[in-house]
Amino acid sequence: LYCPNGSHLSQYDDQKNYFEGVIQFIHDVDQKTF
Repeated sequence: LYCPNGSHLSQYDDQKNYFEGVIQFIHDVDQKTF
């Protein structure tokens, strides 16, 4: 997961990109498209 505005703690520094990426990953795993 690439967070261009994050540093060592992307959950805090770049929340928008981090959480959109995590949610997309969870959906992909759930749909077995990962």
